[in-house]
Amino acid sequence: MRLLLFPMVIATLHSQALSVKDDANDDTGALQSALDAACDVHRFHLPAGTYHVSSPLHTSCSMSIEGDGPALSIIVQTVHGTLNHGISTNDALTLQDLSINTTPLTANKGMVAVFRSDLIPGAGQTFTFLRFNSSGFNFGIDIAASADTLGTVLVKDCDISVSTEVNAVANPVNVRNADSLTVEDSTLTGDGNNDHAIYLIGVRRVLIQHNLIQNHGNSAVKLLTGGFHAPVCPLLNNDYSSWVVLNNTITNSKLALAAYTYCDVKLPSLVIADNHISNIPNTYQGDAAAMYIQANCQSVMDQVTMSGNVFTDIGLSGVFLLSSVQGGPPCPEPAARGTINSFTSTGDHYTNFSLSYPGAYSAISASGPNLLHASVSQLTTDGSGHGAQNLGAFAHVASDKKN
Repeated sequence: MRLLLFPMVIATLHSQALSVKDDANDDTGALQSALDAACDVHRFHLPAGTYHVSSPLHTSCSMSIEGDGPALSIIVQTVHGTLNHGISTNDALTLQDLSINTTPLTANKGMVAVFRSDLIPGAGQTFTFLRFNSSGFNFGIDIAASADTLGTVLVKDCDISVSTEVNAVANPVNVRNADSLTVEDSTLTGDGNNDHAIYLIGVRRVLIQHNLIQNHGNSAVKLLTGGFHAPVCPLLNNDYSSWVVLNNTITNSKLALAAYTYCDVKLPSLVIADNHISNIPNTYQGDAAAMYIQANCQSVMDQVTMSGNVFTDIGLSGVFLLSSVQGGPPCPEPAARGTINSFTSTGDHYTNFSLSYPGAYSAISASGPNLLHASVSQLTTDGSGHGAQNLGAFAHVASDKKN
């Protein structure tokens, strides 16, 4: 038996205590009762131990759950069933120094370690994951709101891996409709199926930095504005600030990054800097590149800035930029194509690209009518592929053409 202490113990060392088994029995009821009681102070301490649950735990108020370390305070979901999550919440949540695991799933059950439904309003709610680990679920973190936006979401010093069946989706981090997301100093691992490490829709400010992102069967990082597969375009289109992808190691994935803008959304800045991209052995020509950047409909990407990135062992191009139609609703002008106002590449390096189709792909390429200004400097390649750059689609190109 293990004593699970009510949260007042953290502050006063005097409170009630609740017995919870620390063996193979089911601790769901005892944990749920303790979480419910913790709503009085919105803080809950999970002592070191392994706690077995058979159904999702629910937080019914804003809550901070703190363990003694992710290798010490461990919740294990023992039942593989449809939507049988680890923790489910509709309120702000902090998870710190603990793990939520299950034995690795080999089927798509839609199971999530930490889940918030996109059917529930959540304006301004914050979510923090600090030294949080998870393994075995189809999804690690799946946090969303309805038409309004969550507040800040922070994922820091986490280790999240996922598992599913062949051709099913399994993502370590999913966030939809939020003011901001930061993912830093974390390890995000896929199982090589049709998964993304970080999948975002409608997040206004993004910072992804200092992570190891590996073994994903689709784009390791996927960034989409509102308007993607939505019934209508967003009413507010100018509240985005920047998407920044900085100093990550992205390896052994189908694509490293895919970024899309939709409807008439305006994205002021997309920055991709100092990343190490390796072993992106894509053979599907429709993907075009390790990094795929596309403006659709009447959307505008104002500044796309790349610098100091290193690409090694790439199946297709390193980077592809596209001005495109949206390809269906909700774009009000089906023939409209998105705009990229400015693209800058400084000091990016490409080695062993176009491996899937030798000599066919350039390090950087572009297509579409609404590409305005491109500037490329200090670009280095090893001479593989079809030249360093193919940016003739841009109206104005400045380049020192260094190879």
